[in-house]
Amino acid sequence: MNDGLSIQWELKKLEKKGKYDGKSIVKGAVISAEQGFLGFTGNAEGFPFKDDFKAQYLSILREMKENGEVKAIAEAFVKQ
Repeated sequence: MNDGLSIQWELKKLEKKGKYDGKSIVKGAVISAEQGFLGFTGNAEGFPFKDDFKAQYLSILREMKENGEVKAIAEAFVKQ
């Protein structure tokens, strides 16, 4: 068991080295899922740009998810 993206990346590396045929391993059941988080400080006093940064970050991330860019980045990473 491991992160799906990590496994795909490693299998692609093995395939390029001729150590994996690219098809004999199939994905099984998803056992659990993980999430990553970006935290923002509650101390805005020293960070006058915080609210603007947060709004821009969330807006751009939402747009990238909706237009498929996040998925494309992950797929391109696996194909390296």
